Amino acid sequence: MSRERQTKRFVDSLTDAELPNDKSSNIYLCATRRENLEQWLTSFADSSRSAIFVGEAPGINGARITGVGFTSPAIITHRQPHLWDTFGPAGCYRIPVSENSAQKEPAATIFWSRVSRYFADLPRPLTWNAFPFWPGPGVGRGNRTPDDLELELGHRWLLHIVEIYPDSLVVAVGKKAKEAFETIGVKCCYVRHPSFGGAPEFEAGVKRIAEKLHRRSKRD
Repeated sequence: MSRERQTKRFVDSLTDAELPNDKSSNIYLCATRRENLEQWLTSFADSSRSAIFVGEAPGINGARITGVGFTSPAIITHRQPHLWDTFGPAGCYRIPVSENSAQKEPAATIFWSRVSRYFADLPRPLTWNAFPFWPGPGVGRGNRTPDDLELELGHRWLLHIVEIYPDSLVVAVGKKAKEAFETIGVKCCYVRHPSFGGAPEFEAGVKRIAEKLHRRSKRD
């Protein structure tokens, strides 16, 4: 099966998914988010020099709006220096009509500022989440950690991502993503999530991953 057909089936399967409870929402019922994700997946270059960064779940001001992990409306609608001409007018990503195209998301901002620093001469990485749907707001917060049933549901797409892009280095961003990969028996590297004061450790992790990819490319 071609990569394009695999990607289309992947996105369609998200649309058709039945969520385990009414605490979370299927963000891919929105055509704009589906189109964003399909473009994001099909434009990814799978190779031994590529990385797939997997977080926990979409954030209220990030992937919940865009459909793409570790992004925000402000990131995908504005041209970002040193980001492979992925975003802004050249990228053709869109924001759902009811959302604010200038909305920022702290973790996404930190993510791309660090990744662009250390991945400048590497392929643009892919991003995904252990639970691909929005888990909804927690008490007094904008986001909620997905529960065990939700993370278990997400295993299906984690395995599928690895199958579609078998040559890339898999990186868990945060403990929940790491636990998800351990549960499904997929080896991964680990970096600290940039939220809650984790930016310095995240940056150190990204630098380490970039160095690992450079070593892999030399071996190949």
